[in-house]
Amino acid sequence: MINSKKIIALGMVALALVLGFETNVTKVKAAEVIAEDVEEESIEEETEEDVEEVSDEDSDDEVEVEAEEDDTTVDLDDETEESNTIEGPIVVGSDADSINDAIDMASEAGGGTIIVPAGHYSEQLFIETDGIKIEAEVGAILDGEDLTPTDDANAMIYIQASDVSVSNLEIENFKYTGPSEDITTTGIEVADGSSNVTIKDCIIHDIGCIYTTVSEEYNGHGIYVSGGVKEPTTDINISGCELYDLHLGQSESLALNGNVSNFTVNNNYIHNCDNIGIDAIGYEQTKEGSKDRELDRARDGVISNNTVEYISCDPSINITYESKCAAGIYVDGGDHVIVFGNTVSYCDIGIEVATEHPGVAVTAIYVHDNILRENNAFAGIAFGGYDPKITGWATGCAFENNYIYNTSGTCFMVQFACSGTNVIYQNTFDAQGSAVKYQEVFGKLSSGNVVVRNN
Repeated sequence: MINSKKIIALGMVALALVLGFETNVTKVKAAEVIAEDVEEESIEEETEEDVEEVSDEDSDDEVEVEAEEDDTTVDLDDETEESNTIEGPIVVGSDADSINDAIDMASEAGGGTIIVPAGHYSEQLFIETDGIKIEAEVGAILDGEDLTPTDDANAMIYIQASDVSVSNLEIENFKYTGPSEDITTTGIEVADGSSNVTIKDCIIHDIGCIYTTVSEEYNGHGIYVSGGVKEPTTDINISGCELYDLHLGQSESLALNGNVSNFTVNNNYIHNCDNIGIDAIGYEQTKEGSKDRELDRARDGVISNNTVEYISCDPSINITYESKCAAGIYVDGGDHVIVFGNTVSYCDIGIEVATEHPGVAVTAIYVHDNILRENNAFAGIAFGGYDPKITGWATGCAFENNYIYNTSGTCFMVQFACSGTNVIYQNTFDAQGSAVKYQEVFGKLSSGNVVVRNN
């Protein structure tokens, strides 16, 4: 007897193999039908009614099996979408009309490399998909001269993603005129929650504020990395970049602010800016007494082999200040940061380790083997909060084997730092002219640190 269910079931298996798939539904249904057929063949006597019943059941089962077969049809559109990958880099100008178009293409493919040929590009870039890499050729310039910063679009490049890199790009001419509470004009911003981001060999200049009236509401950054208490930012590498002619108001040339960990700032050249060169910041985004205060700190980072010079917030240039107090390198409330091998010259302060927030401390900062020259307005190294009434203190910090040469001001100035866990060891204080080698500003609140074998 020809069994239609068996034929259909076997046909389904063959069809599944041809199409390159075999569902569990198909296999189970086929097995059921074959087993049923074997059972039928073992019956020696069948009545005519039984034969007719089986025939009717076969017809019903055929419909059911065919329905199951329809359910397992391959969605070719889904397979095509899943395989929508880009082979090789996307070249702006040939594969895409703009850099943002190229970013969109790479984003749709789940990541990719974008080549930016030489030329001027007047656009702000938004990278919010993981795995985007921008590689610029010599002469590729992101020019903000015809663009206006807004509250929602402060940066020439905005990154909120992981596994992202930007290299060899020049960024220039992005400014905002007058004071603003909401706008901080920035070259590159790495936002909360990003990870494994590399900014390498970029040139960033003529970014920031255009001062008009006296106000503290001016802010700008060359590079700004932020980490939120709930959205940490991790594994940041900034190397080989040049930042200059930045007009920053109350902000910094290169800043890492808040819950940012495992960062490296290495081999950069920062010069001729009107506020702090490099800053690792803590406690700025949370209020005093917050249970999340300790998370709100740049930590576990390295600032090394950078050259920082001609950094000053001279009030004749930066109208948001009343005196010269800008550091080339500043750890403001950070934790477990190593600062070594840097050369800092002609700044208001060479290196500063402190916190501007009361009730908390800057902790475990190791400053060693740096060269500090003619940071004469204030000090070669300034350590501790600048005012015990309104700032915090320092614990567990060490300064070793630094060379400090000043012709005025102070080589090493201790402010609000008075813990036996702080060590100032084997540094060279080369005080020439009117410079002072070593100074403790606040009496007992500047004493108690271990100070040994300094020259």
